Amino acid sequence: MLLAPICLVWLDDRPEEAKWLTQRERDWLSGRLHQERADATTLARGSIWRALFNKRVLTLTLIWSGASTASAGLALWQPQLIRSLGASTLQTGLLNAIPFLLSGAATILWGIRSDKAAERMWHIAVPMGISAVGIIMCAFSASLSVTIILLCVGLIGTQAIRGPFWAFRHRIAG
Repeated sequence: MLLAPICLVWLDDRPEEAKWLTQRERDWLSGRLHQERADATTLARGSIWRALFNKRVLTLTLIWSGASTASAGLALWQPQLIRSLGASTLQTGLLNAIPFLLSGAATILWGIRSDKAAERMWHIAVPMGISAVGIIMCAFSASLSVTIILLCVGLIGTQAIRGPFWAFRHRIAG
């Protein structure tokens, strides 16, 4: 909030005014913004109901809902699961952090891999499938160490799709 007034004064309003961009970058950005405005005008003419029940939108909704539900479920129940396997309160907190730390790194690395391969669909499907297997196998594990590994697999899968999903969304819905 403190930087907002500085940004309003210091930043330029349009790409054409941005002195820190090269002329080529200004032209490209202006053209891109013009194209996006034209595309948005075209999309605005359609029916909201037609858009909501579009099979692509429903598919994306299902994918995102599944990943979000799994991620929220792990965030909520993972500490209780770890605690139920005999960990102390301190151990539960420390062990609970491991899947989140690994999933943060995996999210970045998986997004980079997806960008380099210029591929999105399999970079979404594979982690989701692996995540499902990891989460389901947690139900059959009585070992704390095995459960932590499976929780890592489950959380990494649900988090790793974030970058590829939002990049893929533009291609499938656009």
